[in-house]
Amino acid sequence: MEIIKLEQITNIEHILNNAYEVCQEFDPNSNCRQYLIEKMNQSNSTSYIGIKDNHIVGLAILEIVDRMYGNLIMHCELSDNEYEFASHLKNVIGNNILELIQFRSNFSFRDAFLDIGLREKERSRMMHHNIGQYAEVDAWNNISFHELSVNDSNSCGLISYSAHKNRQHIECYDVYASESKRAEFAKDLRNRKHGKAIENASLLMKLNGNPIGLIELVDVKYFDEHVGWIMDVALLPQFQGMGYGQYLIKKALSECYKAGYNKVGLGVTLTNKGAYNLYQNLGFEEYEIFVEIIGA
Repeated sequence: MEIIKLEQITNIEHILNNAYEVCQEFDPNSNCRQYLIEKMNQSNSTSYIGIKDNHIVGLAILEIVDRMYGNLIMHCELSDNEYEFASHLKNVIGNNILELIQFRSNFSFRDAFLDIGLREKERSRMMHHNIGQYAEVDAWNNISFHELSVNDSNSCGLISYSAHKNRQHIECYDVYASESKRAEFAKDLRNRKHGKAIENASLLMKLNGNPIGLIELVDVKYFDEHVGWIMDVALLPQFQGMGYGQYLIKKALSECYKAGYNKVGLGVTLTNKGAYNLYQNLGFEEYEIFVEIIGA
């Protein structure tokens, strides 16, 4: 099989139509054909096709959302070609971390990536459907909050890098690789590179005036509703396990509710049991499991 960049959308009509038919089987309202076309036309995406016996058998769309993170959208007209197609995409994936998006409920793509030496991690999307229960949050002695500004970027870098560095070998996100990279990510969030920040709920937590934690939220579209989405929660390691993290999240949910939101979502890696259990205890419910492929 040969993998080449896609130059024209018109020569893959059979792939697009087949994807549409597959999606229609489980969701009559789906129009993944249009979804694929829109993704291929984005400025931050590159499309590839697999050619076998002079016939186009597969489509892969690499979408880079930020730095080394993005999505890999894949479809083959015949499921029999999926494993071989995926096994030839190692150079396309590079060293990025990509959410795998596919339209059949099987493991062919995933198995091929693992067999060629890539890694994976399973993640969960969770949603809190009733943040109004945290409309009022009791104040804690010696704890204060202020809305994050671009001037807090270095503090965000220090706190978040310190909080996440022990799981960096598992998560592998480039923005957490150093204090400076996380500080740049904080600046990006303030400059709306990742969407509209929910300013009153993006908070720096201080103990006796000293920064110890942070939470950052942006506005996202969830079906037909705007919800808050937690981009990061971080607490300096020496203050973890003392209830500060739970209080920080409750405070942010309260501020989100006051800003007119009813729901807040987040993503968490399933092996991060402490975080997962914390979110469950606060009322977040799992609604989707997805896989990220970690490039080598």
